[in-house]
Amino acid sequence: MKQLLLSSVAAVAISSTAFAADLSSINSKSETSLVPKSGLSLGLGGNLNLATFGQQNFYWAGVSNAYYDSSNMHYNYGYAGWNTKVNLTPQFRVAPIGQINYFNHFGDTEWMWGSKIAYTYLNSRSEVSNVGIPQFGGYHTFKDRFGTSISRSDTFFGTGELNSYQTSINHQLTLTPYLGHSFSNGYLYAGAGRKAARASPWQAASRSASASPSVGRRGRTAIRPSPTTGTI
Repeated sequence: MKQLLLSSVAAVAISSTAFAADLSSINSKSETSLVPKSGLSLGLGGNLNLATFGQQNFYWAGVSNAYYDSSNMHYNYGYAGWNTKVNLTPQFRVAPIGQINYFNHFGDTEWMWGSKIAYTYLNSRSEVSNVGIPQFGGYHTFKDRFGTSISRSDTFFGTGELNSYQTSINHQLTLTPYLGHSFSNGYLYAGAGRKAARASPWQAASRSASASPSVGRRGRTAIRPSPTTGTI
């Protein structure tokens, strides 16, 4: 399951040159300024990102059906499940980024407003191997070895082991409105906005499922992992 994660972002920057296209004349108060009254710019580049995945809450549940080898007779069924915490390490990565920026001055003043939207292809992944998951459950035996109907129920505790658990964040979109002040050869601005990223939890096949004492020499277990939660 994919999840949409939202967080806040703040920006403070200084522009030393006018990199935007001039959409109107320079205001009368700043005839010698290199900063146009309004501007629109497009840009491509790269930046260094730190992706923090935090602690994941992973729930694992499974059902079992047991059969006798000699007769292929179904004699037992069971269920087990529980959750565990999975800690993922932060990831540093240089990622490509595309950005659109627009600004405009308030009338003939040197104060300005603007907004920028940026898309970053993070392609960042964090993985943990050999995740042990406690399993609490029960089983019910309804036939003995000779096919006679019986009824016996018990509870048990076991451990399921996952080969690996991985979460990835691929796409990030940032919208940052800002306010600023222009000078003769640049401008200073500060802003805060919202950042959205799409996270994709993924788990590998289990190496061993929780073992019920009732499962005999032949059986099969189906694992149904639940959605996980993550933060960046």
